[in-house]
Parts: sequence; C-alpha cells; structure tokens
Amino acid sequence: MRQKAGWLGDLAKRFVHFMKHCTPDVFVMMSQVYHDLLGTERRLNVIVELFRTNDVTETSCLHELHRIISQLEHLTEAYLGQYGESSHAEQFFALTRALDFNADRMTVEFTYIQQLVEKANKVEDIPVAEGSVCLDVDYLEPLTRLIVQAKSSKISAKKLLRRLEELSEEALTLKVDHLHRFKTLYSISSKICNFCYDLCHQVTVYVDAKCGSREAISIKEIQHIVREKADEILDLPESTLWEASLKILKSLTSELANTLTRVENDHKKDKIVTSVSPWIQRASDMKAEVMVNHDLERKLQQHNDEIIRLIKDVKLKDQSLQEASVKVDLLERRMEFAKKESEQISQLERALEKAHDQEQMYAEAMDSLQAEYDLLEQENIQLKKQAAKKEENRQSLLKKINCDDMYFTATDVPDDSSSGYKAMNSHMKTLKAAIRYLRSENAQLKCQDLANSLSIQQLPSITQHENSNNDNMERAQHIQSMATQTRNLLKDVRMASACPKLVELSQDSSIKQWQSVKKSPTYQFQAQQSVLYTLRKRTQQLQQNIQAIVHEQDGSSPSSSITTAAKVMTITIYILLEFY
Repeated sequence: MRQKAGWLGDLAKRFVHFMKHCTPDVFVMMSQVYHDLLGTERRLNVIVELFRTNDVTETSCLHELHRIISQLEHLTEAYLGQYGESSHAEQFFALTRALDFNADRMTVEFTYIQQLVEKANKVEDIPVAEGSVCLDVDYLEPLTRLIVQAKSSKISAKKLLRRLEELSEEALTLKVDHLHRFKTLYSISSKICNFCYDLCHQVTVYVDAKCGSREAISIKEIQHIVREKADEILDLPESTLWEASLKILKSLTSELANTLTRVENDHKKDKIVTSVSPWIQRASDMKAEVMVNHDLERKLQQHNDEIIRLIKDVKLKDQSLQEASVKVDLLERRMEFAKKESEQISQLERALEKAHDQEQMYAEAMDSLQAEYDLLEQENIQLKKQAAKKEENRQSLLKKINCDDMYFTATDVPDDSSSGYKAMNSHMKTLKAAIRYLRSENAQLKCQDLANSLSIQQLPSITQHENSNNDNMERAQHIQSMATQTRNLLKDVRMASACPKLVELSQDSSIKQWQSVKKSPTYQFQAQQSVLYTLRKRTQQLQQNIQAIVHEQDGSSPSSSITTAAKVMTITIYILLEFY
C-alpha cells in the first residue's frame, strides 16, 4: 500500500509541476481534467476517512488505489505526452522513489515468505517432508540472499534519490538520456514486486492449508509454485529454488549500481527552467488585453457602425429590388394589355376594311340599281307616251265614254304638282316590282333550262290508280305536303331577295341621344344573316327529305308521277340554292 500511495503521489507531483510550468493555452485546455479528477478526489477522501477511523481494509484500499493510479496514468499519457513536459526532474524523482519503495516491498515480502514456513515448522511443529536440512539449504538460505540483494537495491535507490535532491537544490536535473535506463529499472523492479505479491498469496494459502490439516510441508510443492510464477511473470526458467528471482534481482542491483556510478560521473546536466505560473501569465495577458482593448473597442464600434450602415444599405437595396420587381410586373401586365389592345385594333382594322369593301360593294350595287332605275324610268316614259297615244285613239273611237276616258287619263298621268317625295316613293316601288319580276323570270328560265337538260318537256298528268295501296297514298300525300313546303319556301326566298340588302354605316357621334338598337348596322346585318341562315337550313332539310323519298322510290316500284314530282321539287331546290 505504501508503494502504491507513493507512486500515486509522484504522479500527482508530475501533474502539478506540469500545470505550474505549462503555457496559458495549455493551462486552459487542462481545465477538462478537473471534471475527470472530481471522482478521484472523492475516493481519496473516503480512503483518508477510513484511515482516520481505523476501518480500512487492505484489499479494498489497494483496489481503489489501483483504480486511481490507472486513471492518472491514462491522463498522463493523454495530456503530458501530448503537450510535453518542460522538465523531467519530477519523472526522475518518481522513478527513483518507486525503486526505493519496491526495494522495501521486496524485502518485506521475501522476509514474510521466509518467516511463514520457518514459523510453521518451528512454532507450530509442522514437519517438512524433505527434512530440516533441505529447508535451511534450499529454502531459507536463498531467501536470505534475496533479502540482502533487496536491501542493496534499496541502498542504491537511496543514493540515487539523494543525488537527485542535491541536483534539484542546484536547479539541475539529469539529462534525458538517463530516462530510458530509469524506466527499465522501474519495469524490472515492478516485475519482481508482482512476483513477490502473487507468490506470498499462494504460499500463504498453501502453508495455511497444511497447518490446518497438520500435514507436512513439501519444499518441492513450494518450488513448483515458485517455478510457475517465475515462468509467468519473470519469463525466466529456474532449475533450483529461487534461482530466477536471484538472477533478476542481482541484475537489478548491478544495474542500479552502474546507474549510480554514471549519474555521479556525468557532468552534463540540464537546468530546471522556472517560469511564471500560467494563471499569473494569463492574468497579466488579460490585463494587457484589457489595456489594448480600448483601441479594439473603438475599432469594433467603427466596424459595428459600418455593419449597421451596410445592413441599412442592403435593406434599401432589397426594397428597391422589390419595387423594381413590382414595376416590372406592372409593366409586363401593361405590355399584355397593350398586346391585347393591338390585337383588338388589328381586328377592328380588318373589320373596317371589310366594312369599306362592303361599302364599296353597296355603292356599286346602288349605282347598278340607279342605272336600272334610270332605264326603267325611260321605259316608263315611253310606256306613258304609248298609253297617251292609245288614249287618244280610244277617245276618238269611243266618244260615248268620254267622261270615263278623261277620268282614266287623269289617274294614269302623274300630276306635275305632286311632291318629289311621293314621286321617288312610287319610283322605288316600281323599281322593286320590276326587279322582283326579273328575278322570277330568271328563275323560270333556269327551271326551263334544267328541265330541258333533264329531258322533261311536260309534266305528266296525275293519274290515280284504283289498285294503289295505302303506302302509295301516304307517299303521295307526303310528296304533296313537301310540294306545299317548297312553294312556301320559294315565296319566302322571293320576299327575302326582294328586300334591299343595305346596311346604314353612317353614324353621327356628335348627337348624344337614345337610338333604337334595330337601327344599328350590326343589328341589321345580323338580322339579314339570320334570315338567310334560316332559309338555307330549311332548303337543306327539304332537299334531304326529297332525296330520301327518291331513294325509297328507287328501292320499290316507283310511280312515274311521284318520281317526276320529286324531280321537279329537286330542281326547285337547286334553283333556291342559287340565291345563296
């Protein structure tokens, strides 16, 4: 326990020395170790309290010390190995004190093993199977030599420790070249201590068992236990009892003596560098930083002002970008409206061109109607002259009805004192009647030409067969109804063709008063188109009905009169289609 506690104290001293002489940055990094060592401190406080109350048990105490030492060794490798130690003086002290403690431990444990068997033989009268002479020569005498070697190693360790203390007083320490030799000696010493500890435990168990059973102690059994532990821990075979431990302990003693001689004869030493504690250095640095911070604060304030100004500029630019995006959206909408308006304007221009074309066509139609009107006026004048001549002849031949003839001539001859409006109205009516007459004549001529082309000179007379069945009668009635529809349709077409197809385009925009929708050009044009569309649909429907009847007649035994009537209606339909 003393050896474990000493090694733990040396590790703690190394940590303290490192933290006193490290840089401020490393000292700040070492703050992480504080949280790792809180539990270690609590366990050490518990051990101290147990020692104070004499309630300590060696096994539990050694177990706790071993755990604490393992943790500190891990932290030593993690931090001290990473950042490096400024001086190795504490490490030399730690290894030398460990050699001293290990020598004491070996002396005590070898003495315990020697006295354990000797006491069992002489005090408790437990016999030795091989005899007392074998006990003295093979067992006790080698242990005495081991004890002497352990004490010699302790003397050498003490001298090394004294030499290190002398150098420490002069602020000197050994060169780093000796550190590897010290570590090797510590490793060998630790092996022998572990060998002694395990051997004490097993030999004690063996001797207690023999004492309890009052059986003889066998030196060969003890030699077997020693040989197994030597092979396991020391890695050395032994032919006689305690041969391996004597060999390695002698090598340890000789190496300690050689190391002591080299240390005393080595005049090259390292100076122990003393430096300001890192917390003091850190405090002075912070104080200097505080003094320098005034300029930094002024610069920081300037930078903050500049950052605020830049933030405002960025916000203004963002706002300007948003406004620009809104303006762009507005302009895009205006462009779309402008495109739509341009399309509407182009459509209106096309409609206007069509209206100009229609106006020109209407003007040409008015010119042709005016020419026809002038021609008909001349014919009317000639007819009036002929009528006047006939009246004169009639007056000469019919003297008895002079009064009646005078009345007749008065009604036929137009009054020169009548107003121009009535004359124009009568001329227009006469012109319409003449045009209607000419159209009917034109339709009749086309009908005759079509009849000649179809070799139809005269319609056959309608003959009624007495043996006609009900189907023929129904078909004849259907054809008759269709003929009636044809006549009505022809009458409507003539009336539509006789009406003037003129649309008034002149519009006085200066007069703001209510006007009837029926007087608008659009309404007039749509009304005319509606009439023409209705007549066209009626004509097509009638044509389809007639064609259906003709197909039915082709499939059955047709009657000549019915077929001829259907052909005549078909011709009429073709003539009607010529008007469109």
